Amino acid sequence: MSINLARFSRAISTTRLRRVLNQTRIKRIKRIKPVQRHTNLPFFQLFLRLRNSGLMLELEDYYDLLEAMRGGFGVDIKREDQEAQLAAFRRMCKWLWIKNPAEDKIFEQQFKAWLASGESRELADKEARELKEAHQAKKDQEESLEQQKKQKQEADREAKKPSEPLEIPAPDLTYKEPENPYQPLRRSTLLSNQYYPLKHREMQQSWRHLHREERMGLSTELDVPATVHAFAQKGYLEKVRYLYHYQNQIDLSILVDVGGSMIAYDALCAELIRTAKEGGKVRNVSAWYFRNVPDDKIYQNPQRTEWIDFQDFVQQLDPMRSSVLIISDAGAARGSRSLKRLFQTETFLEEIRTKTLRTAWINPFPRRRWKGSSAQQVSEWVPMFYLNRMGLDLAIDVLKGKQIDQ
Repeated sequence: MSINLARFSRAISTTRLRRVLNQTRIKRIKRIKPVQRHTNLPFFQLFLRLRNSGLMLELEDYYDLLEAMRGGFGVDIKREDQEAQLAAFRRMCKWLWIKNPAEDKIFEQQFKAWLASGESRELADKEARELKEAHQAKKDQEESLEQQKKQKQEADREAKKPSEPLEIPAPDLTYKEPENPYQPLRRSTLLSNQYYPLKHREMQQSWRHLHREERMGLSTELDVPATVHAFAQKGYLEKVRYLYHYQNQIDLSILVDVGGSMIAYDALCAELIRTAKEGGKVRNVSAWYFRNVPDDKIYQNPQRTEWIDFQDFVQQLDPMRSSVLIISDAGAARGSRSLKRLFQTETFLEEIRTKTLRTAWINPFPRRRWKGSSAQQVSEWVPMFYLNRMGLDLAIDVLKGKQIDQ
């Protein structure tokens, strides 16, 4: 009798096969009964040969082989090549039963002996026909499910369509008075700080660099690591090191130009002052206000309702601690040069320099707007920077006492 095995595909997936076998293993264990020596079971003689030769096989492993064949893994129903089917069957048995090279060697010997002994049994015509029918039934079932799914989708699509024709609304023929083109429209506006040249977080980060720490008082607390390090370097104890406390000694005075061309920058200037007070390390921050140029008065609030004499403000400055930051357009908004403004600006700058040289000017208008205006001349008297992240950082360096080349 010729061997009529269903050909197993060379590209069969061992992982997928074992997953399917594990799903049916629990159900099959409950049905297993002691099996006697039958000669009519397919490939059972091969299973017994391998088991008697030392392979650790159980009856469940034999059922795995039959389950794989019934599942149609790698089966090519159309081909009946005997050698190809034997090779596929050999690979299937190895994948299921062989776990190491020693077992592989035993398997090859017993498989050849099984073929030579004539005890091999092919699938009967009835079993092959059942396998074909099962494979075809499975394929028909999948096609039926796919067809039902498409029909359901079509039904849902039809159900979503409007059953009634769309009604077109009638045009509104009521009389409306024409809008007055000379009457301004009232529209709600959204105020945001997104247009600022630098963000809130960037202001805080810049202000944190404004510090000049000095040692405060005497200390009686011993600095053990520093003392040990000095002793290890010199080999003898020269002096005992102590821990000292340091404090930022900078007092910052911010002079802000309000009103006129600086109205658009009121919120930005307020944000700068707030971040300097809350986010910085400055010991003391004070805000003062003026209009265009400080004269004999300087104000304590933006509304300019409370004021002190400018000379009193100058006398409050400490030559060792005070730094002065001025925020103004210096006439760059109008783009003209005013001799009166230049004279007043030079006067109040000279009075501030009598107390401190740590003075910087921030201009909210870009540098290209300074040309030909009073701001161009003022920038030669005092370090002036554009109000962005880089300009604020450079101004802070000047307030710390550094020399900046513009």
